[in-house]
Amino acid sequence: MLRTLIYSLALLFAADAFAAEPAKPAPPKRIGWGNFPPDNQAKLLLWPEGAPGALGKEEADTPWLWLYPAPADKANGAAVVVCPGGGYGGLAIGHEGNDVAKWWNSLGVSAYVLKYRVAPYKHPVPLGDVQRAIRLVRSKADEWKLDPKRIGVMGFSAGGHLASSLATHFDDGQTDSKDPIDATGCRPDFADGTPSLIVYPSDREAYGRLTRLLTAGQMRSEKGECELHWEDFLAHAEGQLTLVVPPERLDEAFEGDLRRITREVPDVWLAASRRYGPRDLHRLSRLAALSERCGAPMVATNDVLYHGPERRALQDVLTCIRETCSIH
Repeated sequence: MLRTLIYSLALLFAADAFAAEPAKPAPPKRIGWGNFPPDNQAKLLLWPEGAPGALGKEEADTPWLWLYPAPADKANGAAVVVCPGGGYGGLAIGHEGNDVAKWWNSLGVSAYVLKYRVAPYKHPVPLGDVQRAIRLVRSKADEWKLDPKRIGVMGFSAGGHLASSLATHFDDGQTDSKDPIDATGCRPDFADGTPSLIVYPSDREAYGRLTRLLTAGQMRSEKGECELHWEDFLAHAEGQLTLVVPPERLDEAFEGDLRRITREVPDVWLAASRRYGPRDLHRLSRLAALSERCGAPMVATNDVLYHGPERRALQDVLTCIRETCSIH
């Protein structure tokens, strides 16, 4: 009886001791994985007053840029927004963000790693985040000593999809916006001024040439990178279907670029996407005239998620092939 009483008192005191210990705060939920930037790494919120469409005010609801300015003795004025991958369910911040930014810095390029919103957020929310990121960096060009015409974007996996989506979904700024950042264009630039291209191999041999092209670019670059030049593409262009992505402003400079590309590359098409806005018909009419003048047939490109019957007039290239439709 005495032994049972002693055991009971011991258990009671142990329970009181555990209850007296303060609960440890739960560690903050990470929005990705890998070698995260240090806590004191400079970062800038895309929307200081809260992101549009945010479901809350937690870290996962708040997109931002980690800032990696190039060293002053190496800076060349170029900048790149880096979009880590992660299947739109998380972000590989380390090897596809933090480490990549440091590599760009070694070349004199300022890098800005984008923490964009992922699941439960769906498109077009991540696209809006990367558009805002380009606008923000470009709006800071004077302050950060950047060339506003040399601001590009890159990404890995889902981040690569996001970067390529930006290449076909951009504008020159929302002129009626009261926010000066939204009034800034979000088109990504390239140093030589070549318009954005989308390339599809048309047969097995062309696929082999495209593979060799990418291999050549990887061999001259650091691991995980691919450096290509226009001359490289020309040497492997046979059998490639090349789509030229038009800028927001269809000016004489772009027409000159399109004429040059059609002279140098065998199969060139002019990409046209419907934006479901009031100026669609006007823009498509101008693209059709440009297509005829430059000898580059117009082909439909658009977000592959938009396959509703009411949007069959313009869709992605593969859908057009499957449906045997064309643009007039």
